Amino acid sequence: MKNFVFVFILILSTTQLAHAQYNKDKIEVQQGFGGNKYSVGGKGISMKQMGTLMQYDEPAYAQFKSGRAHSTAATVLGATGGVLIGINVGVALANGSNGGVKWGMAIVGGVLVLITIPISITGTKRINNAIEIYNANLTLQSYQRPKPEFRIGFTGSGIGLIIKI
Repeated sequence: MKNFVFVFILILSTTQLAHAQYNKDKIEVQQGFGGNKYSVGGKGISMKQMGTLMQYDEPAYAQFKSGRAHSTAATVLGATGGVLIGINVGVALANGSNGGVKWGMAIVGGVLVLITIPISITGTKRINNAIEIYNANLTLQSYQRPKPEFRIGFTGSGIGLIIKI
């Protein structure tokens, strides 16, 4: 009888743990001056955590990966352009009017910064699209908590209580 009670409690606790790990909260986007901030259930999440949430939703995850790739490329290009501009502005301030300034490098830096803008916008749009897909799929795949079914019947060792989940 002790084994039966132990197994019964073990089965019920396992279903409770499985239910607790299911995330049904939507990802929310707060737009701000420094960029978008993402949260789930009121708690802020990082891009890595958002990717972990979306990894089992194929269409959303594909959009998310594409958006992250665009955002990373925009960050690299923008930083490179900013360095090229900053070096030449620093040289111009230190040496006076035209002493050693390579304006060609500054122009290339400016072009890189300008190229960064549409790439960054595309990345943000794709990430927001991934969030919309993820949130829409959450409502479509609403989680139905399994209800255990109890009945008395024949088991391998005789008559007993059968729990079907």
